[in-house]
Amino acid sequence: MIRLFILSCLLITSCSDDDAADNLPVTTGANYSFSRAEFDETYSLLVSSLRDAGPVSIVAQVDHRSNASRVNQELRNTSTVFFGNPALGTPFMQQNQQAGLDLPQKFAVYENENELTTVIYNSVDYLNARHGVDPESGDMVAQALSNFASSATDNSVRSNGTRVSLNQGVRTVVSDQDFETTYSTLISTLQSNSNISIVAELDHQANAASVNMTLRPTRVVIFGNPALGTPLLQEGSSIALDLPQKMLVYESADGSVNIAYNDAVYIAQRHGISGQSENLETINMALSNLANTAAGR
Repeated sequence: MIRLFILSCLLITSCSDDDAADNLPVTTGANYSFSRAEFDETYSLLVSSLRDAGPVSIVAQVDHRSNASRVNQELRNTSTVFFGNPALGTPFMQQNQQAGLDLPQKFAVYENENELTTVIYNSVDYLNARHGVDPESGDMVAQALSNFASSATDNSVRSNGTRVSLNQGVRTVVSDQDFETTYSTLISTLQSNSNISIVAELDHQANAASVNMTLRPTRVVIFGNPALGTPLLQEGSSIALDLPQKMLVYESADGSVNIAYNDAVYIAQRHGISGQSENLETINMALSNLANTAAGR
């Protein structure tokens, strides 16, 4: 009955947002859509649409519920799909390589306690504001993301606005090593930790070259530890948009090598999660250690 009530609110224009306030994501800088279908059908349709989209490639899919079960924890249906189109994404990084921290793009799809399925993604305005970019391809990316979300949910897309400042939540470490050594050290350190799984590696420079575009050395690795990430997802499913964690390694125009990653406290605040201070401190310490090790310190 609750699900039917919420869906009817979405269909009747006289129904206010307050009637479904408990289901509205608080995530700043995110766009989202409530699905008229159940989780499995929504996620399957979204993935199929991405696969059929020509130049778009799916980089990775993460089943957070399955990962949680492997560490003996429970989670509602929650998945993240990473995907990209180098012809549209590279211009963001040509203006600021740090934008690669939020690329490739991703959709998080999750089911809340009322069995209402939500599709959520980072808006282009959020990427622009956070990384100080504004490429011509931005409007095309924004339209494509909206089309994917609305098609998968058979519903309209809503926005939470931007409300993010330049570099907010981005931690950066300057490496004492060259690019290749920094990145290989990072990967070997991740591989040596049995609690961490590498989800995907992405060479943005090579992807740019594949569409005849240039980019300085820029690579990102996506990785996770379900024992630390699942408690955050249990508190707020929308954080699947920022999990698993990522680290970006890039060589700037001045030759310096930088390691960038997302502050765990910022991510939690972005999704309205509280009461996880000890866990967040553990995550941030682990990320700091990884970055400093990769930097040769």
